[in-house]
Amino acid sequence: MERAVARGAGCVAVTDHDTLAGLREARGAALDLGVEFLAGVELSVSVGSESVHLLGYGFDPHDPALLGWMDGYRGEREWRARETVARLARLGVGIDTDAVEARIAVGVIARPHLAQALVDAGSVATVREAFETWLGDGRPACVPMPRRDAREAIERVHAAGGLVSVAHPGDWTAHGTIRALVAWGMDALEAWHPSHDARLEAYYLDLAERWGLAVTGGTDDHGADPPPPARGVPEPQLSLLRERLRLARLRAGRTA
Repeated sequence: MERAVARGAGCVAVTDHDTLAGLREARGAALDLGVEFLAGVELSVSVGSESVHLLGYGFDPHDPALLGWMDGYRGEREWRARETVARLARLGVGIDTDAVEARIAVGVIARPHLAQALVDAGSVATVREAFETWLGDGRPACVPMPRRDAREAIERVHAAGGLVSVAHPGDWTAHGTIRALVAWGMDALEAWHPSHDARLEAYYLDLAERWGLAVTGGTDDHGADPPPPARGVPEPQLSLLRERLRLARLRAGRTA
């Protein structure tokens, strides 16, 4: 939150992968700093055979149905981490399994944690190298997450009073996939992302306008220091998000 304020942010959402575990602390820090805060999450889902990341914003983080559904992600990520470690071992790649198990014990584990474990073990020099050589999609030690249906994810976030955006669509999200998500009720596109150049930003801004979608943006910060560059969401688009969120909450029977 302090880093966000230092960069001039007035409204912030934390969208951790497949977990709501940090939202209480984040909200408290935001309130202390006078920053508007939205509950958030990044969900690993599928549209057919294509893996997609969806961003949920402004939902009720205490919604029992959503919390129950989210619990499944923890078990799936624990399974994936252990399968990845086993696959690395078969490939003769050293990793600190104790460090991985310690991480599993305290929170949701993701590939960046495994990449850092590879760095710490001296198996690779950088997190980037870990992904490019072993852990990235299609690499020898990549273990795909169990498939979760994108349509169900959208419905569950909506039922909890939130909005859904597709994350970093410029990272090879097919046009037909975005169309399917919109047909299922997706509310927004993430136009501003560190991987999007000016051409992609303009493309997704135009697409959002043509399809009547709101627009989101973010850092996709996985702990880098300094954090990756990103443009904030301009006030006109932020105001539209607030209004769409107000209506979403009303539809879900939420008053706040």
